[in-house]
Amino acid sequence: MSAAEDIRWLGREQSRRVDALAMRLGTSELTLMERAGTACAERIFAAYSPRVVWIACGVGNNGGDGLVIARHLLQRGVVVRLWLVGDLSKMTAATAANWERWLEMGQRQEAWPPNRQEVGPDVAVDCLLGTGSKGDPRPPVAEAIEWLNRVTSPRVAIDLPSGLDCDSGEPGKPTVHADWTLTMVGPKRGFRAAQAAPYVGRWEVIDLELPAGLIAQACEESSGEW
Repeated sequence: MSAAEDIRWLGREQSRRVDALAMRLGTSELTLMERAGTACAERIFAAYSPRVVWIACGVGNNGGDGLVIARHLLQRGVVVRLWLVGDLSKMTAATAANWERWLEMGQRQEAWPPNRQEVGPDVAVDCLLGTGSKGDPRPPVAEAIEWLNRVTSPRVAIDLPSGLDCDSGEPGKPTVHADWTLTMVGPKRGFRAAQAAPYVGRWEVIDLELPAGLIAQACEESSGEW
């Protein structure tokens, strides 16, 4: 079997199962989020040496990854501007915990919508929607995606471009056009679809230091092909 054939392509159900198994074995949701965000911040900093980064976060766990990225970039001296898009009362518990950490650092979220006249960042990061998202994004996330697509700087998507269906690779209206996608644990099944390529850009897998065999177990226990 070639290396390409051995890739575990994760769908929506497999991604959920990976997280559930990791937590059952003692790795908390907060720890997984910290590992994901820390690794993504390191990749972004190494690739671009940015002075200014914009990060658009949703209220789900993908937004929590963005908050961790923001914190670690800030600690490296990067100017970070962060937008939380959505109903803050619906934040997941892990995302809310990282939001509190962001506020404790004396930071805040930027007013939405952004000022169209200001100079753009060195990098824009998409943390709006995760693997659980289906169908066309709804306001205000849809407007945030359109705003990100107008940024002329490199765009980095975390886990998958917001608006792209994890399983089918079908782009919603709208979908983030990423230059680079940093995806957790394994590439998403939808990345193989021809229509996904203009949105995913190049992709790189982020290792979350999971126990050996866990990803294979998650794929075997969940429904559908991998």
